[in-house]
Order: sequence, then C-alpha cells, then structure tokens
Amino acid sequence: MSDLSLSESYLDCIQSFRSFLLALSEENCLVIRLGQVHLSDILEEYGRIKIWGNQTKADIPPRARGSLDDTLRHDNELKILVQAILVRLKALLGQGKSKYDLVVGSERDSISSVSADSDSDSNEDGDNQPHRVPKIRLLVQQVLEQVRSLYELSALLRRPKVADKYIRSVNSKSNTATMGDRDSLPLNVCFSNFDEDHIMEKVLQWRGLTKSAQCIEFDQEEVAQI
Repeated sequence: MSDLSLSESYLDCIQSFRSFLLALSEENCLVIRLGQVHLSDILEEYGRIKIWGNQTKADIPPRARGSLDDTLRHDNELKILVQAILVRLKALLGQGKSKYDLVVGSERDSISSVSADSDSDSNEDGDNQPHRVPKIRLLVQQVLEQVRSLYELSALLRRPKVADKYIRSVNSKSNTATMGDRDSLPLNVCFSNFDEDHIMEKVLQWRGLTKSAQCIEFDQEEVAQI
C-alpha cells in the first residue's frame, strides 16, 4: 500500500491526467489523427474524476474534517481499495504518456485481438486474420474502468453513518446505575418522582374542586366500582 494519503494520491492522478491530455492535444499527435483514441472521450473522463474528487472531498487536505481520508479513517479495508485504484490509475496514465510516443505514434502500436465474429468469418473464408487493436486504445479503456470503479465505490462512501459522530456519547453504564446513585441516573429517572407528585397534586386539586361544588365531604367518598 502507498504511504501517500488518499488526497495526495488523487492529486497525483489529476496531474498525470493533465499531462496525458496535453500530450494528446499536440497538433501532430498521430494517435488522435489516426482515430486510435478520441480526445473528447478522455476529456469527459477527466471531468468525471474531477467531479468524483469534489463529491468525496478527495481534493481537500487529508487532515481536514470531512475529507476522504477523514471519512475512511476507521474503514481501513475501503481505504486500501480506493488507494489501490488511484495508484493503478496513475500508473496507467503515466504509461500512456511515456511508453507510447503519442506524437509519432503509428499503427505499429497495436496488439492482436481475435473476436468471436472474426472466428466465424475465418471459419467460413478459411482465412485466420485477427483484428488489430491499438495498444493506446486498450490503455484508455483500462483508465475508463478505473474511473468507473471509483464511482461504484461512491455507493459505499454514502452509507449511513452514526449521527453526531464528533459528540461524545453518553456513558452506557448510566443504564445500570442504582436508584440510590442519583448522580449517575438519567434525567428522566431523576425527575420521574417529581412528575408523579405533580400529577397527584393536580388530581387531588381537581377532585377537591369537584366535590366541594357538589357539597360532598371527603370522608364520605366511596370506592368506585370496577
């Protein structure tokens, strides 16, 4: 696992992405002129990873509250997974810029890839001629897959979290406190006796007002039949 923070790894990816785009934007970039890759598609993916970084707060310092590093500080498994994707993405972008000469690229930058359709055609025609796919195109496809993986992980990043995570929770031992230890009792328990006394007082007052209005003395009160 990389020693860099998620924020640093993300910013490295953005820088590598920019360098890759600058190389593709050269006027005499042959891989663009030959149609091996399309600059508009790569620009779109660059915009998507910028949006992902903004949504997940991967573009702010790791020690900042709410940053991606802060969000995943207790989820080591998911943090390692995100880090691995970012490291892989940076490697692919660096490979695309350095391994292939994008300016003087040619059709020699390709690999053989046999599809199912070509197999059926070769069986009919008796000609086993595989299709040739530019290496740079396969590399761009892998870059797109890594960006897609980051968006899929966003669903895990949006999982419900414990509310008020920065507020210290109440000591659970208070639930087991004894009735004699009023210093450690919950407020609802401490004031329950006062609530009951207040209710009884109001009931007695109401009964007194009712009976006095009917000229009934309290000592003549009979128990109500159930």
